[in-house]
Amino acid sequence: MISPVFYNSDATKALNSLIEQKTKVFVLVDETTHSLCWPKLAELLNDAESVEIIEIPSGEENKQLSIFSQVIETLCEMGADKKSLLINLGGGMITDMGGYVASAYMRGIEYINIPTTLLAMVDAAHGGKTGVDLGVYKNLVGAMYPSMGVLVYADFLDTLEPSEYASGYAEALKHGLISNASLWDKLKNEIVPANKISALLPEIIQVKLDIVTADPSEKNVRKTLNLGHNVGHAIESYFLSQEKPIPHGYAVVLGMVYENVMASNMGVLPKNEAEEVNKYLLELYPNLPDIQDGIEVVLKNLEKDKKNEKGILYFSPLSKIGTCEYHIAFDKKECEKVLVPIS
Repeated sequence: MISPVFYNSDATKALNSLIEQKTKVFVLVDETTHSLCWPKLAELLNDAESVEIIEIPSGEENKQLSIFSQVIETLCEMGADKKSLLINLGGGMITDMGGYVASAYMRGIEYINIPTTLLAMVDAAHGGKTGVDLGVYKNLVGAMYPSMGVLVYADFLDTLEPSEYASGYAEALKHGLISNASLWDKLKNEIVPANKISALLPEIIQVKLDIVTADPSEKNVRKTLNLGHNVGHAIESYFLSQEKPIPHGYAVVLGMVYENVMASNMGVLPKNEAEEVNKYLLELYPNLPDIQDGIEVVLKNLEKDKKNEKGILYFSPLSKIGTCEYHIAFDKKECEKVLVPIS
């Protein structure tokens, strides 16, 4: 089942209607969304006082089984039953964690996602992928468990720091690159500011919805959503291991840049298109983190990617702007050759 998406006033109607049908309602937040976003949401609810708040620490480093267990125990202590509703109010960490909690508690309760970051709005909140990290390794534990719906309020973008907004913008760029060249053209020249992005959100989100609808269980075309994520997750895991976490989108931009070079070297992506895409990406993100000291760790992390099979590294590279391949084997030696500091 593909979760429906509601925007603004339609989202509020859907939310209050669903709440009325539930025995108890819980909202999962982190420290940031509790203070900045919950008050905004509470104003939209017919009966906010009946809602129970569960707060967890913010940050990707807290997307762990230990926190997952704490949320499960809290639901139990608060008397959550099979007909309770969990509302995930936050970014990708909250929607991933909350969805996994909902999938496991009493073998499944219903939940909805209310993304508060651009990354979650355009990507993480959709598609039913839920889970947590295993130490520094990204999303190794989880389940496919669709939400009852995704409620998108663009006003929440006003709460974001510039780096967090830019992180989400990377996923929007990826959507254009893999499936919608005209969208890429609309996004590539500048990071469209929050006060203008709302008009583009339905088009950006629709890319993921179309792909997930065509392949809900990730047997084929859904794998194209992994562009930049093999190397990107390996880089993100490296910085987590150094206790210097970086925004997910920055890691994905680096991942796309490196994977575009690999795809070009292997004859999958024309060299001129690889250079064009990378030129725009590096102009939009001029201060990407330096991985020079972590290249060996990044390469080891690549070997633990959950998309690998029988020790073979499988990627989803571009074949041209707007078209992405999937399940393409990349030689590890090619990765070693390409993963060098960006000049």
